Amino acid sequence: MEKNNGIVNRMCFLICNIVQIKFVILYICFLQFSFTFFIPCSFAYFSISNNEVENIINKHQNWLKKLSDYAEKNGVEDINFYFVNNNIPDELKIDPDRADFRNKGAMHPIIISDKDLRGCAFDNSDFGNSIVEEKIVLLFVNTNLCGSTFDGTILNRAEFKNTNLNAVLFEPLTNPEPANIAYSYGLGGMIYKNDPSGLIRLSKELYDSGFYQQSKLVNTAFKRCYRKYNSGWFMGCVEYLLFDATCEYGSNYWWPLILLCVNMVIFSIIYWIMILLPFKSGIIIEYKNDKEVPIRSKLPLSSNLKILFFQSLFFSLLCTFNISFKDLDFGRWFRLLLPWKIDFEAYGWTRTVSGFHSLIGVFLLAMTILSYFGRYFEGW
Repeated sequence: MEKNNGIVNRMCFLICNIVQIKFVILYICFLQFSFTFFIPCSFAYFSISNNEVENIINKHQNWLKKLSDYAEKNGVEDINFYFVNNNIPDELKIDPDRADFRNKGAMHPIIISDKDLRGCAFDNSDFGNSIVEEKIVLLFVNTNLCGSTFDGTILNRAEFKNTNLNAVLFEPLTNPEPANIAYSYGLGGMIYKNDPSGLIRLSKELYDSGFYQQSKLVNTAFKRCYRKYNSGWFMGCVEYLLFDATCEYGSNYWWPLILLCVNMVIFSIIYWIMILLPFKSGIIIEYKNDKEVPIRSKLPLSSNLKILFFQSLFFSLLCTFNISFKDLDFGRWFRLLLPWKIDFEAYGWTRTVSGFHSLIGVFLLAMTILSYFGRYFEGW
């Protein structure tokens, strides 16, 4: 009886092993069948060939000609107006000649070089999960993508070389590698509508990879869109005047320095006029004569207009740097550079104007220093 039970158990064990082996074989066959049939077919449904790319680009040139004719009829000199302001006419948005790369993929590398693709749509396309061995699946070289859209696009295997990205809607699922987009231009003009995470991630990734200036430009793009969508008209105007018009949110440290110099020249002309006109205000100059006796005199000391202008210019220079910023006191440094001790003092309305001038000067100086050395405008 025990022998019979042992035989039965062995037979059951053998049958179970055979059944398991059959299931494993069937599973392997199913996987092989899937990889050889279903996956290529599903990918081919989204893929696009080089011939199709050329046809789409050629049609798009006709679409740009239609847009140019439409702009000419409506008195618009440059069609970039429609791309930068995101107001392409509705009848041209749905035109069949407009380049449409939406929901596309690639089974081979796609190279687009020296083409005008303004206003193209690359939404929901996959240029990252291709089965090709090449590292780059989509390559733009010297291409104008102004006004194009990348909404929900996978771009981790895309590269942009010397490509115009101004007014590009940038809301991808994955970003390109920092080195693959850093050498494009128009980074400060990119936009978002609903999801700012693409721009924020790109700014941080560029900074971490050592592309500091490009990181600041992308952050400028984010800040401009954030101001547009989240600030009221009054606060938006104030923010624009203080941080965008002066230093472009830290991406242009030369511009506040240029404004500082222009501001100094403009106020020197104002002081020059206030000295010449018979106002109850003016500038008093204090110096020492040959006998080291302090002398205080009201300008003008000379009828020579050129000499008077240079005196006004020097007073404007002192007012520009009159207020120190932290430990930086340029006004004191300029006084120490002079071979003689001389000082200016304003009175009346000239004093009020010079005080306002000094506030503008220290603000522009601070914007220059913070833009170059600091990271006070990042959105991450």
